[in-house]
Amino acid sequence: MKSLPVTSGLRASIRRHLPKLLRKAIADYGGFAAQPAPDDAKAFAGHQAACKAALAHLDTGTRLLAWAEKTDGADDDGGIARLIRRAEEAIATADADLDADEF
Repeated sequence: MKSLPVTSGLRASIRRHLPKLLRKAIADYGGFAAQPAPDDAKAFAGHQAACKAALAHLDTGTRLLAWAEKTDGADDDGGIARLIRRAEEAIATADADLDADEF
């Protein structure tokens, strides 16, 4: 996969769209986490894994937004690559947690 250069347009798009998406994700997480935890151990583990994944996504989203708000050029393409790699790792971990709960 060829790496695309990060532009000010990408930063602007993230600054424009991500805050609303993060607010929605926070509200959705709050509603999901407020549900009573399942009594069954397998379902409880799945519920906890889903909560963990949601928090990881929120963390990565806030880091991405912080990157997008930088205007001094202090960060380069490596910063966004690290954020994407962290997001991929969080998703893989959450997927592995959910897969492990199925057995």
